[in-house]
Amino acid sequence: VKELYAEFGNAPVNVDVIYDGTWLTRGHSSHICVGCIVEMYSDLLIDHIVLSNFCLACTTGPKEGEAGHSAWLIQHAPLCQKNVDCNAGQMEVEAALRLFERSLEKHKLRYTTMLSDGDSRTFHALTERVVRLHKGGQKGLHKSCT
Repeated sequence: VKELYAEFGNAPVNVDVIYDGTWLTRGHSSHICVGCIVEMYSDLLIDHIVLSNFCLACTTGPKEGEAGHSAWLIQHAPLCQKNVDCNAGQMEVEAALRLFERSLEKHKLRYTTMLSDGDSRTFHALTERVVRLHKGGQKGLHKSCT
């Protein structure tokens, strides 16, 4: 994708993207969600994120107030698998928000049009938060459904 937009140098580039999220298991009880951003015309993957609202070590390790908890927590924190605190239904939205928010800094790309499966929660959350982030630089996120 960087090669496609190399001619623009370091200036942010407006791109059309496809976004979708999926879960490790079916239903609304999955603890792991993957969100992906794909460039619409080249079908190249731009970015992805894996979110987990569960960590087995946190449930089996020493609890707060127990002996050794503080030392265990210091060692465990960098390895903790839990990186989001929301339910499975909200994880796809959170994944999209994180991907869109880091698009300028990480890729120098501004996602201006999104093709998705029609999850209106994701679209509304993006238009509410992302448009505020890119004031003036982005006229608005357009929604397309497949």
